Amino acid sequence: SYSTLRAYRKDLGNFEAHLACHSIEHAMNISKATVLNYLKTLNGNEHPTKAYCNQITRIIKYLHYLEEESIIFLSPLRDYSIPSYQTNNYPVIGKVEMEKILMDTKTFDPLCIKGKAIIELAYSSALRPREVYDLKIPDIDFKQGILFIEQSKNRKDRVVPVGRNALAWIKKYLQEVRPRYIKDKSHSYLFINHKTGERLTVWGVRWAIQETLRRSGNKPIKPYSLRVTS
Repeated sequence: SYSTLRAYRKDLGNFEAHLACHSIEHAMNISKATVLNYLKTLNGNEHPTKAYCNQITRIIKYLHYLEEESIIFLSPLRDYSIPSYQTNNYPVIGKVEMEKILMDTKTFDPLCIKGKAIIELAYSSALRPREVYDLKIPDIDFKQGILFIEQSKNRKDRVVPVGRNALAWIKKYLQEVRPRYIKDKSHSYLFINHKTGERLTVWGVRWAIQETLRRSGNKPIKPYSLRVTS
């Protein structure tokens, strides 16, 4: 993708500039010490960050490429272990807590039915928020219990399973809620905005989840947490 190319171009350009500052003009002269000294300049934080680990990964892949192309004999980072990083952006929800959320979620109005369907679907199929609001009704195979996810991450299509509970709530939403708010009959997006009848946005997905949970007396959760929760 364009963003991947841009990231590699930036990181390898910075690496090249570092080598030039140390009078290293040929890849054969890149030593492990030189690379490790460069890596030390990348992370100013006490703990490794995701960006730092991604930069290291790109350098490792680049050196591995040079080795495969016989430009260098061995990559100086052949045995280097990428440090792990921690993130609190998408906290994982425990199984017991998740079951409580699903059980306690109230569905006394159209918004909550929509929110419940989104929560069940995202949790059942480990969907990204964008995959939720991009999902179309024809992409759901109710008989086989699968979803067709079009142009997912890295523009790749994929097929994922979906549970019976999620399908039941989707059917309920389709029968009782969506027909009341759909205005443009030409689009087939599953989840729609109750004011405009258009496809939900990422903010609409988040609001539907959090407002449904709030009305049920539950704490708010981030949509992506549903994907990383087992």
